[in-house]
Amino acid sequence: MGSCLVVVQVLSVLLMERSVVLHSSDAGLVTTISTALLALMAPFRWAGAFVPLLPLNCTEIMQAPVPFLVGTTRAPHLLRDVSPEAAVLFIDDYLQSSMAYFEGVVGADSGSGALRRKKR
Repeated sequence: MGSCLVVVQVLSVLLMERSVVLHSSDAGLVTTISTALLALMAPFRWAGAFVPLLPLNCTEIMQAPVPFLVGTTRAPHLLRDVSPEAAVLFIDDYLQSSMAYFEGVVGADSGSGALRRKKR
């Protein structure tokens, strides 16, 4: 699934005032993405709970009956930690598939696989 489609789906879930848990091993990334999602909702405003980076000892918020947007670096156990109404996005999974795509586009002979500009 394309990363643009994932963003649209997460925004749709948020606009329906449903809960979303964002997981990544990178705390800076999960905080940035959760904040960016709220900015993309404009002109609408998120009325639910917003915790860009949930402390590891406060996972019970993911069971809240109210809408929430939570970022976490600890992989949630889907049956035990997260409300059944919440959507969970594992960001690292999408980054790995996107990097594999970009490496294929740039080509195996380009070295590191980082995107490069065409030479003029």
